[in-house]
Amino acid sequence: MILQYSYSLFVPTIIRALGYTATIAQLFTVPPNLAAFFLVLVSAGFSDRLRARGPFMLGGCLLAIIGYAMLIAAKRPAVSYGGKFLWLQESSQVSKNHPANGRIGPSDE
Repeated sequence: MILQYSYSLFVPTIIRALGYTATIAQLFTVPPNLAAFFLVLVSAGFSDRLRARGPFMLGGCLLAIIGYAMLIAAKRPAVSYGGKFLWLQESSQVSKNHPANGRIGPSDE
C-alpha cells in the first residue's frame, strides 16, 4: 500500500519533466492507474478461474522489476513514465491479488 501512496506523489514530478503544466501532469497520472485497474480485474478473474494466484503475482513482480530498471536507467522522462506503467501493475496486483484474499482459515470448498 505504501508503494501506491508514493506513486501518487512521484509520477506528477516525472510528467512535469516532460514539459507539461501541473494540472496536465495530474491528468497524465490517470492512464497508468486505469491500465492497472483493468489488469487487476483480468488477472483476478484468471487466477480465480485457474485457482492459482502465485503465477500471476510472480508475473506482476517481473513487470515491476522491468519498470524499476526503466526508472533507474532512464535518461529521458518519457522512459520513466513508461516504467511507471509497469511498476504500478505490480503494486496493484500484489496488493489486490494477495493469497489470503481477505480470508482466514481453510477455504469453503
